[in-house]
Amino acid sequence: MSLDLSSELLAQAEAAITGALPAKPSNDGLLQLVETMRARHRDEADPFFGKQNPGHLDRIAKSQLDIDAMLLRAGAKPVAVTPATVAAAQHAARWSVGDQIPLHLHSMISERVAAAEAADKTDRGARDIRIAAARRELGDATYARLVAEAGSALPAAALGDVTVIRLFATQGRYAAAKKAAEPR
Repeated sequence: MSLDLSSELLAQAEAAITGALPAKPSNDGLLQLVETMRARHRDEADPFFGKQNPGHLDRIAKSQLDIDAMLLRAGAKPVAVTPATVAAAQHAARWSVGDQIPLHLHSMISERVAAAEAADKTDRGARDIRIAAARRELGDATYARLVAEAGSALPAAALGDVTVIRLFATQGRYAAAKKAAEPR
């Protein structure tokens, strides 16, 4: 006796036997394809959708209809283009530098902080001397402002290193400006 079961019923039976749950369907690949096609629509030099081809607007419109139909059949919810989504995309594009210190500066900072920590271990008053020298070099008001802009990311051992303080203050100002510019 032979049972003709569909592939879905066989998968359900196998999952019941093994206790495994089937993976939920994903439209990630489809959404990536849609973004690629929409990027081609915007590309004026595209060999098929570009402005140099007569009827390029009709081709773009037909392609967009095909995309919408494909998304509808796949059950993917189209992302609504609203002023908020446009503002969020523009903000992400404008603030794309990132919050991390570049690698070559990171290694320099690590070396300076390690040297300061080593000096602090051998001489307990070394940190106070470095901080006093940094305050003299920058002035009390500027030193306090830069340390405040650097925030909690500034290592305690670096409080006497003017270069490290300035780098962390720059990163702090960048992060504050990025946050202030976020769309509401």
